Amino acid sequence: MNLPLHTKETLGERVKRFRTEREMSQAYLAEICKVTDGWISKIENDKYAPSPEMITKMASAFKIPVYELLQEEDKRMELVSRIRLIEALLERNQPEEAELFVKELMDHPDLTEKDRISLAVHLSECRYQQARYDEALSILQPLVERLENANYHDAHMLAWLRNKLGSNFFKKNDFTSAYYNYQKAFDLTPRFETFDFLAAKISYNVGMTLRRKGMFKTSIPFFERAIGLFKDRQDLWQLGQCLLEQGLSYKAGKNYDLASQAFESAKSVFQMMNLKKWIVEVQISYATAITALNDPLRALQELKEAETYFDEIADYAGLTYTTVKMARVYLSTENFVECWNVLIAVNELIVMHDLIETPEAADFYSVKASYHNSQGEHQQSIDAALISSSIFGKMDLIRDQIDSLKIAVDSYHELGNLENAFKLERQRNELLESISQEVSIL
Repeated sequence: MNLPLHTKETLGERVKRFRTEREMSQAYLAEICKVTDGWISKIENDKYAPSPEMITKMASAFKIPVYELLQEEDKRMELVSRIRLIEALLERNQPEEAELFVKELMDHPDLTEKDRISLAVHLSECRYQQARYDEALSILQPLVERLENANYHDAHMLAWLRNKLGSNFFKKNDFTSAYYNYQKAFDLTPRFETFDFLAAKISYNVGMTLRRKGMFKTSIPFFERAIGLFKDRQDLWQLGQCLLEQGLSYKAGKNYDLASQAFESAKSVFQMMNLKKWIVEVQISYATAITALNDPLRALQELKEAETYFDEIADYAGLTYTTVKMARVYLSTENFVECWNVLIAVNELIVMHDLIETPEAADFYSVKASYHNSQGEHQQSIDAALISSSIFGKMDLIRDQIDSLKIAVDSYHELGNLENAFKLERQRNELLESISQEVSIL
């Protein structure tokens, strides 16, 4: 009796097996992958080689790792497709799988210098997506230094690297280093053939960092450049983020009409994409910037809804941020009992989730200082204000640092300690001067 020889299962056969095991129709898989069922049929019959993006979508639909779907099929893919597969995994926030493919490719004999640089950046992105920012920086910083010292000619690549550096520093709350690298990246964009997606993303990052550093008006043109391209490309995700940041800059500059327009536009974009978290982010910004001015009770209701959402998804930084905003609204309406109760809850969140060296914690101490000042507890006010100022100062958030110091100055005046009040006022003036100098350079 002649037994049939065992043949290795093809990629198409594997796709069909995983689909049928899950009782999926071709039409259903096609809908998930956003292609026609005809394409699925061609893939299953090995008449069409799926793109890296398609491979990641199918693996996600089957709820399996990409390598289980490929089973070393990737080794027969062209080098450019293997690199694109890594990029597709990173776009879907699958850094652990992406790292496996990066390491497999590192010693490939056909890699060009540009390929090796790209793989190093992709490896750093794997670290970034896993919140291993120091490890990402240890890859990127020597690479950038080596290329710049060698007068590397590709401005687009250098800008991409500098932008990645900036993003890692931003996540570490090192906004000075983040801004330095984003600006270095932006300075390279005039050498691009066109103002493309990377240039727009860099422009957005410069604007976002300027806003965090308190340079609200200076940030606006950077957002406007980015918004123009994101609209042209119909990149709704990037457009929504940029509109939200632009609204925050308008809000900080007390241009409430333009802030309201930007927030409404951002909310519409996120609603089209059904992105609940970002809809809530806009809701918080609108409640604190616009609604609280005229209808603080409604603003508090909206903030409570946001608080519930962040609690449900265990986003403790978001929960802290929202609750601090609630305390600030209670304080503005002189509801001191509720304000103090909320501050106690925030303090527990900060301690429990190790959020002390964050902007949220600094903002908490600022509100706490204002509360104590309102109650005539001026020494407690000074203590909280100086903690807030110190945290903001470490992150180089100078405008916020100045505001915190103002609370301490007022409390020293109330205590009749004019010497310390004068010292802190002088420090505030020096910080204001440093902002003016930075703006004049820009």
